[in-house]
Amino acid sequence: MSKRFITNLRAARHTNIYWKQCGFSLIELMIVVAIIGILASIAYPGYQRYVLRTHREDAHIALVTLAQAQERYMARCGEYSQSIGGDASCDADGLGRGTTSPESFYTLGISGNETAFTLKATAIDVQAQDTECKTLSLSSTGRRTAEGGGDCW
Repeated sequence: MSKRFITNLRAARHTNIYWKQCGFSLIELMIVVAIIGILASIAYPGYQRYVLRTHREDAHIALVTLAQAQERYMARCGEYSQSIGGDASCDADGLGRGTTSPESFYTLGISGNETAFTLKATAIDVQAQDTECKTLSLSSTGRRTAEGGGDCW
């Protein structure tokens, strides 16, 4: 190397022109990744709870819709139906509905007799992680209950 280049290099070091920073250091990048990880670990469980709570609306809609179908069946046939599926005629004793909720987060069931009924929605698949409100019920008297003790309605 020439003597002039070495002299210029030494001068550049003293004026910090040579050491000008052009990006992030590995330490800075690791700190940012750690901060993002901490924030994600705090936010994700809250997000999961929110998603499970919003999926409960699927059960609410299904139960209220079935209760309305039961009341229509009672007005037409003089008794409550014992079956969700099947034909909705009085002879077939069915409501003509499916056994899952509209978004398929719950399975639906019915119990009772000709004068009273209880509708149940039981969580399935991903929604089964909702331990607070695994099973929601709606009776012919309008009583709303939930297994798990959470505030589900």
